[in-house]
Amino acid sequence: MKRYYVLISCLIVFLLTGCSEQTLTYEGESTNWRVIYKIIQNEKEVRKQSVEIQSIGEIQKSNITFKQTNPRGSGCEQYFDYDIKGDKELIRGCLDEPLLDNKDDSFDVFIAWEGQEEKIVLKKNLKKQAN
Repeated sequence: MKRYYVLISCLIVFLLTGCSEQTLTYEGESTNWRVIYKIIQNEKEVRKQSVEIQSIGEIQKSNITFKQTNPRGSGCEQYFDYDIKGDKELIRGCLDEPLLDNKDDSFDVFIAWEGQEEKIVLKKNLKKQAN
């Protein structure tokens, strides 16, 4: 009987730790842009992701192309109109699998507007990590 209690206890602990959500925050800045990328994930899937984009340069209004290169090679492009009136633009990220372990400490995004493009290296913000 004692064996069953130990087995059930181990199974419960395994299920609880395997299904726990993790929040990751990546941040980066270029000359004209600040980007904050938030990811809520578990070991199996990305549950929610958002990208906050803010102009810190002279850009008031523009058509923007946001390109994301994921750490494992995939990526995406998104297009939107940026208007300083909204201060920050919030778009959905496009990770297709969770960022696990500490291998993925940074990844690149690109913002293009009016014939210009800037690369922003997003680095993991360890202060804002939550489990």
